[in-house]
Amino acid sequence: MNQFSGRMFDGIGECSKLQIFRAGFNSLSGWLPNDVYSVGTLKEISLSNNFFSGPINDSIVLLSGLRVLELHVNQLSGGLPTDIGLLSNLEQLQLHTNSINGTLPPSLMDCTN
Repeated sequence: MNQFSGRMFDGIGECSKLQIFRAGFNSLSGWLPNDVYSVGTLKEISLSNNFFSGPINDSIVLLSGLRVLELHVNQLSGGLPTDIGLLSNLEQLQLHTNSINGTLPPSLMDCTN
């Protein structure tokens, strides 16, 4: 097991061929840098069991090829992006053990996988 800590680095958006990003079970905090949403090749983001906080950025829907989004066991808050259904390739969404509130967006029904 790694022991990464602190905030995520800027520049991950330059990894233009990155498909899988796993950094779970660390002590990472803050939130993803905005440039991660420009990595259109991402199919999996697994950042569970960290200390990420705040709302899920609405820009997550720009990752149209995303199949797996694991953000469970963090300190996330707020509601889900209303357009999360634009992630039509999404097969797995794990958000448990956070402080996310509100209702499930109707667009979630558009995730047919």
